[in-house]
Amino acid sequence: MFNTTHSQPRIADGIHQNVLELQRTYGKLIIGPDEKTNEIVAEALARMPDDVREIVILKMFIELTFKEIAYVCDMSKKRAIGLYNHGLNEIGLLLKDKAGGQSIMNGGDT
Repeated sequence: MFNTTHSQPRIADGIHQNVLELQRTYGKLIIGPDEKTNEIVAEALARMPDDVREIVILKMFIELTFKEIAYVCDMSKKRAIGLYNHGLNEIGLLLKDKAGGQSIMNGGDT
């Protein structure tokens, strides 16, 4: 179980360093099925507010659970889920917009 009092050094410090590194290089990460999708997702990440981008990166790339994300980011699990869903929605909207109204992720079928 996580110590929610944060009386000892928080693991968040190390994870936040990893997130900062990912944020500097996320354009180079393999995210989607092709280069175009990767560029669009990187653009969506760049447009996101810092807190939303952090949650998306922690979930998608570091693969933390929402419980872990809530602890690391000092927020409720419900808020972490909400921010993550907001981030995924932003990625989806940009993917659809860049594809001319068609979803890139499923081969153009909407």
